[in-house]
Amino acid sequence: MKLDKATLLSKRRNIFSENGEDGIFEYLFEIFNIKSGTFCEFGAWDGIHGSNTYNLLKNHKFSGVMIEADKNKYRLLENLKSKTPKFGNN
Repeated sequence: MKLDKATLLSKRRNIFSENGEDGIFEYLFEIFNIKSGTFCEFGAWDGIHGSNTYNLLKNHKFSGVMIEADKNKYRLLENLKSKTPKFGNN
């Protein structure tokens, strides 16, 4: 199967992402039969705003690591973790 840029761009859709990454991921999961996985997001902010991974955590069987260096944003990320059982106790 050939994946061309036009096809991928046509699948863009924002659920939590900013530039359509959520839709592209979901398209790739469908054509490659991906049901679960692991992610790592650097600069996670609060874990939701503009996130390329929150949809994976919330709506798919993914787990992973969200990293945020800004102390204030990290506190927001900790708050999300406390409200989201799928984050686990890492």
